[in-house]
Amino acid sequence: MRGFAASADAERFTGRAVELDAARDLLDESTASRVLYLHGPGGIGKSAVIRVIERLAANVGFESVRLHTAGGSRAFASRAAEASHSHDSASLVIVDEADRLGSELTTWRDRLVDQLASTDRLVFAGRNAPDPTWRLDGLDAIVTDIEMQPLSPEESLRLLAALAVDTNLQGDIADWAQGSPLALTVAALSPGAPLNRPVMAALEARLTTWLTGANSLDIGSDVLDVAALAPVVDARIIAAALPARPTRDAMPRLLALPVVDRVGDRAVLHRVLAEAVRRRLQHEAPERYRTLSRRIVEHLGARSRLGDMTALIELSQFVTDPVLRQSIANTPSATQFTDAPHDGELGAFLREQGFDDNGDLDELTSWEDHGAQHRLVVRRLDRSIVMYASFARADQIPTLGPITESLATEATRSGADPSRTFVGVVYFAEATYDERSEAARLGSGALMHLHGVPDMQAVLIHYPEPDRRPLESLSAIAQPLESPVPREVALSDFRPFGVVGFVESIVLSDLGFAPRAADHEALLIQNADPEREARLRARLDDVFDDSDRDRRLRRVIELVHFEPRRPQQECLEVLHVSRRTWFRLLREARERVLDTSGD
Repeated sequence: MRGFAASADAERFTGRAVELDAARDLLDESTASRVLYLHGPGGIGKSAVIRVIERLAANVGFESVRLHTAGGSRAFASRAAEASHSHDSASLVIVDEADRLGSELTTWRDRLVDQLASTDRLVFAGRNAPDPTWRLDGLDAIVTDIEMQPLSPEESLRLLAALAVDTNLQGDIADWAQGSPLALTVAALSPGAPLNRPVMAALEARLTTWLTGANSLDIGSDVLDVAALAPVVDARIIAAALPARPTRDAMPRLLALPVVDRVGDRAVLHRVLAEAVRRRLQHEAPERYRTLSRRIVEHLGARSRLGDMTALIELSQFVTDPVLRQSIANTPSATQFTDAPHDGELGAFLREQGFDDNGDLDELTSWEDHGAQHRLVVRRLDRSIVMYASFARADQIPTLGPITESLATEATRSGADPSRTFVGVVYFAEATYDERSEAARLGSGALMHLHGVPDMQAVLIHYPEPDRRPLESLSAIAQPLESPVPREVALSDFRPFGVVGFVESIVLSDLGFAPRAADHEALLIQNADPEREARLRARLDDVFDDSDRDRRLRRVIELVHFEPRRPQQECLEVLHVSRRTWFRLLREARERVLDTSGD
């Protein structure tokens, strides 16, 4: 019967070409691959892939050894001894639920790598991505890590067909499950009925039972709704989303749930269950869905304006338009990651990719040495570079040649605040369009982290090889300028409200709302407009009182947003503060101007 079960499991297995290619590479004696790390949320199909890998390994003579992590590191120690080549044939050692080892995972990884024979293979599976130590000391030469993605719509339908689901129901179920193998399986085992409201609620309950072993969760449905809508939840988000509810004990109870992953003092609801709750809200309570989403979005927007770059990235994940998502939604990638370039890496990249024939090579090299303040690369999992980018603030760009001249000219012509505008050079490698598009998306989020300016107004970029730009993806946020400058420049203009307001307005528009506090944000545009300044003075009279603290905050706004324009150093001297204190005061003062709670 065990053999029959394995055969039936193999017959219904669907998709996972990326994972299976990596598994075959792992088991091929001619490759350097020795360790495969699969990661993704519970229910994404890691266990099913591991079973396939075991079958593939058995076909080529490997003996499988499973090291169960239940019981923690001490219990794991006794099992690990079995893996030290205790079989005559090569071993396939599998460590499932690797996250249970916690901080001991790295220690046990190193012990296994040291103890196993070079003919053995290791497979780890867990929810979290491997930390940076998995790329150190040469490990990246033998380790492949794959973040498992949802099944495609076609793969979902094939799985439902293999599970003998009525063809009339397959489309609705596939749409509801959003590529989750767990959700597809749960729906396939449910009574055959259309996905109406009662059935969707029943499927949500089935998911809860499957994931927890209990019929219900020990938490209020309103808190669960918030946890399903927000990418990451903390006490402030719950309080903002449920302003009339007592929420003091909500976070401890949420963190105690078996369907929640803890990220510091924050929580992430199981992705499959979160998607089921969102779908149920959209169908059953659309106004509640819109209201809760709006409160979360506006809260993340407010935190972003205070300099919380993580909040800005979480805000971007609410974007639903597929083209805009490809441009600005900072979700993780299964195939690429951002990194800092190594010394001398640019030169090798330029030679490999044919940029050394560029007539501007001397200026490009000088830009790297004397102009660029922020550098990043986007790599494939094998560490090869897809995109290399370097940026500087527009008010600090040197004149080195026609490229920097063009960037400086266009930055001035744009009229954007030079202290909130960035200029740069971006190189794309010879790669597929999808690879370059994905690299551009990841690079946008990485730039946000690097410069730490949430109210950035504009970005101007020169592409030394413009034909390699992923134009369809970039067109949502960037346009080539047709100006008579020596070198072509593309502009991403986030005015009038800066990048936070730009993203927030997209999300609120998708939800059917007007952007929040647009009038007040417009007052903080830095231009020589007497009417704007008059309205801003009236706003300051309403916002700030005559206390010493408020007079100081008002003075910060006056120094930055009224003529004549003053350099930052002069502002520091006027207030007798450090640069760090200056930015803290500026964030607080701007937030007071933007706050609409007292209007």
